[in-house]
Amino acid sequence: MIHSTTSYTLIKGEENITFNSEKDACKFLGVAKSTVSSCYGKKSKCKGYSIIKNGITTHHATKTRLYKIWDGMRERCTRAKHPYYHSYGGRGIFVCDEWQSFYNFKNWAENNGYSDTLTLDRIDVNGNYFPDNCRWVTMKTQANNKSTNHYITINNETMTLSECSERFGIPKSTIRWREMNNRDIISGARMDGVANG
Repeated sequence: MIHSTTSYTLIKGEENITFNSEKDACKFLGVAKSTVSSCYGKKSKCKGYSIIKNGITTHHATKTRLYKIWDGMRERCTRAKHPYYHSYGGRGIFVCDEWQSFYNFKNWAENNGYSDTLTLDRIDVNGNYFPDNCRWVTMKTQANNKSTNHYITINNETMTLSECSERFGIPKSTIRWREMNNRDIISGARMDGVANG
């Protein structure tokens, strides 16, 4: 689908943010629809930001995987009716100002290892979406970086239940049982010194 919008750049001090639509710029500023174009037309600032109109931008990005990742990221953080909002926006997680523009996000993605086989992952699962806290990883790596993961510590090394199972070749159900029954995770021996049986 061809998508045409008017791109705007907002400037205040060292801050320089480009939005691929007026709607996104207005949303960022928290102002009514068409306020940005109105201020631009009057050559006035909007909430302290100078406004540059970059002209109409036409792209075919709306059906691309990267655009859907960007759109999904923003939806999870802002739309209360999104099925996963409670795990993102509902926990106070937000998308940084720079990434309110698809083009800024796209530039970052292309310069930081994006490929169609990787997914967007927050390094700190309790942190926000911004360049220094995000990376492109495999689904396996992302699954091991969930806030809901079950963690095990063995010899002062903490790992997820899945990582522990894979490393030591022990089924996850066995690891869980050993934890609940005060057994050594690796050997299965009782932790209170009483012999097995």
